[in-house]
Amino acid sequence: MKLTSGILFAFAAAQDVEEVERLSISYPGNKPPGYKPTGYNAKPTSYNDKPSYKPNYSGGANYASGYDDPHFMISSESQPAICFDFKPEADVEFTLLADGSTGLLIEAHSSLKLKHETHKHIIMDEIKFTSPLGRVIAFDLDGVHLFGSEENASDRHPFTGVQTFGDISFVTHTDPHGNHQRTHVEVGDAVFMVRGNARKESMAVAVVEPTGLSQESTGIIGQFLRENAYTVDETDNLHAFVNVAGQRIEAEKKKFHQQLSCWVVEEDAMLDIINKN
Repeated sequence: MKLTSGILFAFAAAQDVEEVERLSISYPGNKPPGYKPTGYNAKPTSYNDKPSYKPNYSGGANYASGYDDPHFMISSESQPAICFDFKPEADVEFTLLADGSTGLLIEAHSSLKLKHETHKHIIMDEIKFTSPLGRVIAFDLDGVHLFGSEENASDRHPFTGVQTFGDISFVTHTDPHGNHQRTHVEVGDAVFMVRGNARKESMAVAVVEPTGLSQESTGIIGQFLRENAYTVDETDNLHAFVNVAGQRIEAEKKKFHQQLSCWVVEEDAMLDIINKN
């Protein structure tokens, strides 16, 4: 997938701010996976016949998004989405994705915001990519910042707006006030989107095309991009077990930030998995 084909421009043109705010950027083509468990008996035939949940899955690509304060959503073409919160300390960098095969690294920086005197709010205020060739591109509300080379980014393509910086290609959009709004980034065959939220003074990132990311990927979202990274065993409409990294943890289907419904895993349980991977 190369930018000269217009693929990255197509990704950029397909996104808008409302879709980003609704967390739909974690799905390919802005459409949630067509998840419907086969084998689910929604209408019992007798009083003692309980609904059965036996989904049949056949694998598929995974997608991941991290937002604002921060919270994360993992989605799959073969599994229902799972969601969880993650609250780092202030003023630290933490790894979102580290691909041990290609060398791609994506990190976030945390910052403390005070909503009022009694409420401390940790947000992601910077998203930083380090490419396999060592090029560094960082995003915050002020825009795009380039490091790792004396060369500058190429001029914007007159039609697509795409720029290249070593082995990174990107196309950026700003709001009417000049604040960074969103950027699509392509490294190899993988495509990501970085979004700024001026109101919350925070950043978000999503994997919108995982092609080319290896099975050696680690990090808060990277570990979920491996093949068969997780499965969801539903016990009823509102409760399930999530199987991930050799552990089986409880999940509850409920509203999660801007997402109307998601299988939500408790932060402490997910933090234990993150620390081990």
